[in-house]
Formats: sequence, structure tokens, C-alpha cells
Amino acid sequence: METYRLNIIRIIIASAFFLSVASCDTFFTTSPFGFLARDIGRMTDSQKIAFARRALSSGSREMMKQGYEALLTLENGIEGPDIMLLAAELAFGGSGVSEVLIALLAEGVPEGSTPPLEDLIGDLDYGILDAGLILFSSAADAEAEIEQSGYILAGVAHLFKAARTKNGFTGLGGDYDYEMAVLYFALADASSILDGLAPQ
Repeated sequence: METYRLNIIRIIIASAFFLSVASCDTFFTTSPFGFLARDIGRMTDSQKIAFARRALSSGSREMMKQGYEALLTLENGIEGPDIMLLAAELAFGGSGVSEVLIALLAEGVPEGSTPPLEDLIGDLDYGILDAGLILFSSAADAEAEIEQSGYILAGVAHLFKAARTKNGFTGLGGDYDYEMAVLYFALADASSILDGLAPQ
């Protein structure tokens, strides 16, 4: 049976990613500004950007999707490295990538078993995920200040796309999405994530 070194994934992602997306999850249910999620059309551009930043902090897939959609309605569109990066990270969250990573951290995978990632990635919204990857690449080209967690998230998004193409996590390699995952994990100094997902 295939074994996976998931401990290294949990250490890297937990330290670089989990706190950035799983905090403040009660903001939209306890804040008096929660109504804004239902009234995006009446917001100014600055309010939409503020809403999007709050959505990213919520850790909620639905809220991040709404935050991403709010940025799509900006008067001048999604432009500028910081806004492109924000939109990309919201798209990753809205696609379900963040949700899968949090589920893995929360539930874990028994040692010596095959991770149920093939099942989890089937629920991702690949339309939003693709848009997020394009925005992330544009933000990087525009020299946005990208943190380690951002590169990890983009790398995981590319990795999930590669796995979808291969119908699983065995035999990965030799395609664009896998190579981009390799690049982004290297930029995050987290190449060991690939070792953790490769069968031994």
C-alpha cells in the first residue's frame, strides 16, 4: 500500500497557511457589517476592497467567493499587484482549495493509508481556481509582495489541477501544472511538500 509523508505537509502548511485563512471566522456572523455581504452592488470600490479583505480572513469558502466576485465589479476591474494578489487568494479560497487544506489539517490521514485527496479535489470549482492561477501569475509578474503562504497555496492549486488531469496523485510530472507547482513550492522554500505527496 502506498504511504505518504503527511507530517511534513502538516508542519509546512500549518505554520505558513492555516493561521492566515482560518482566523476571524466569526466576523461575518457577529459583526454589524455582516450585512454588506448581501449588498455588494451598493458598495463603493474602497468598500468592496475592504469587504474582500475581510472575506479572505473569514476562512469561509462562500464568503471568499463573494469577496472575489465583489472585486470583479470594481469600476476599473482587477488591476494593480496588490488587488490581483487579493483576488487570486480569494479565488483559491472560493474554489475550495483552502477548504481541502484545512480539512487535511483538521482530520489528518492515518499513516500507511492513501489520502482521500482524489475525492476531495473532485468538489473544487476549477473555473474559479483557473482564474485565481492567472491572477496570481499576473500579480507575481507585477512584483506583488507574495508571502510564503501565497506561493504554497498557488502551488497546491496547480498540484490539484495536475492530479485531476492524471485522475490521482500517482504518476505526476511532465505537465505544466506540476511544473508550476514545483516552481512555487521552491519559491516558498517548501519543495518537501512534493516528497510528502509522492508514493514511496
